[in-house]
Amino acid sequence: TTHSPFAFCNDSYLSFYNVINKTSSSVSNTSLKNYKENERLQIYKETLNNNAQFFFADKVVFAEGATEEIVLPIYFKKYFKKEPYYKNISIVGVGGNNYKYFIKIANDLKIPWYVFSDGEQNTINKLEKNLSYGLNLQNINIANYPNVIIIPNGFDYEKYLQVNGYSDIMIKSISGKIGENCLTFKGWMRKNHGNKIKGKERDYKSKGAKERALEDFFNKEKILHAKDVAEAISRSRIGIPKIIEELFIEIEKE
Repeated sequence: TTHSPFAFCNDSYLSFYNVINKTSSSVSNTSLKNYKENERLQIYKETLNNNAQFFFADKVVFAEGATEEIVLPIYFKKYFKKEPYYKNISIVGVGGNNYKYFIKIANDLKIPWYVFSDGEQNTINKLEKNLSYGLNLQNINIANYPNVIIIPNGFDYEKYLQVNGYSDIMIKSISGKIGENCLTFKGWMRKNHGNKIKGKERDYKSKGAKERALEDFFNKEKILHAKDVAEAISRSRIGIPKIIEELFIEIEKE
């Protein structure tokens, strides 16, 4: 037995047992011998080598990308008044819409799991396929899984913040920190007005300029400024985003 994630760096381990001791002990297990060779290789690559800490968690949140992996622990601390590790909850970035091996292992070991995902339709379609594989089920309807939290209206995380009243907080948190010259956001807008993005000239002067500029900025710089924005939001009167509160409410239920 071990509580060290480094144990999983050794690919000789083909079977895993998860012992849960709350009111009474229970044991769940899975064997990689039951997987095809290419599946085993992907499991080692995606879950064991880089994210084995979740094997020892009471619950695990799978997030789509690096941004969510940065911001969710900040919001978690604001909501629960504790860091995730104090509640033995692991937050794992799956590196894009690549949940299937994570969900498969967590489900086999009966580790309660949650997904926090962007809401673009293409992303949802891929997520349904990942769930189908991970749960070994066909015709997945995400609406039947309250542990799968999807940002509404087809938005990603940054766009959701913009349309829900966080734009000024986002701008204030990044101003004076942009690029080598530490530009303000208005300075960045002046510098980039008229430049082309994907062949289209940027317009940061006419009506709606701030919203367009903010979206363009975070499409490129979101990871770099994710921590500053989340910390500013956590300190604000508005409080953490409602969609993230929904995730935490689900976590609290079990």
